[in-house]
Amino acid sequence: MVKRSFLRASEESALKNIIHLDNPKEMAAVLKSFGYGPFKTLGFELDVLPVAQYLRYQKLFKETKIIDVSPYIRSIRMIKSPYELEIINESAALNQEVYSFIRENIREGITELELAGNVEAACRKKGHIGMHRLRRFNQELGYGYLMSGSNLAVSSYFGGPTGGMGPDPSFPQSAGYKLIGKNEPVLVDYGFVYNGYIVDQTRIFCIGKLPDHLVRAYSVAHTIQERIKLSAKPGVTCAELYDIALETAAGSEFGEHFMGYPEQVSFVGHGVGLEFRRTTCNSGRYKYSAGGRNGHCH
Repeated sequence: MVKRSFLRASEESALKNIIHLDNPKEMAAVLKSFGYGPFKTLGFELDVLPVAQYLRYQKLFKETKIIDVSPYIRSIRMIKSPYELEIINESAALNQEVYSFIRENIREGITELELAGNVEAACRKKGHIGMHRLRRFNQELGYGYLMSGSNLAVSSYFGGPTGGMGPDPSFPQSAGYKLIGKNEPVLVDYGFVYNGYIVDQTRIFCIGKLPDHLVRAYSVAHTIQERIKLSAKPGVTCAELYDIALETAAGSEFGEHFMGYPEQVSFVGHGVGLEFRRTTCNSGRYKYSAGGRNGHCH
């Protein structure tokens, strides 16, 4: 049932029955005309459904119990089809090209915002859709995060380990007006979205040489990543991988601020695919499957 645009939906959808719905109040009657209803239960993705919409459906289907089917939707999305994997691989290849562009174009004296603008223009030229879908209330994400030096230690409201100053308090995250200098880390956490599918990676760049303590921190982060990669096998829970990361970090001099400074976040990875989902790798209920899944640790 489509209100707008019915013509486009008819042209693009693979579904057989595309019905124009002028008013949501007609929904029950339309369903009945196709042999559906009355319903004992209706399933909605309650983790993302606005309250106003929930109340509207509750009013339209007064004798029906509304249940949350978001866990089932996520379970279906965990396993990627060969078609989806092909798109994700293409997205990853384009993401790699973007990081090569960054290496060739980063320079001393450019602002974070200017570098971000150049990188984001390169993303668009390669077919990036221009945004990431994020499955979390009141969270926004454009192309990703780009920060340098002291700005890497600036936290924000965003539910991730990094923050950044941003251009101003209206969007207090990612790139700001700071000049990129020599001998400091430049963090780039950019994804690529190709045909709706997201691939994401984070890298550290440096013009010159990093201070010794940051070189050691990078080495610890690399060790954590390698241990997770070796342990991520079918049947292993995300909770086990998270514990491996915590154990490795705690055994180093950087455990106190692993995954965030000064506040830490409790995950080491997130879902990829149609949406970012940032509550995956610290949850014991999800297991890796031989066919693929909706989360990776990076």
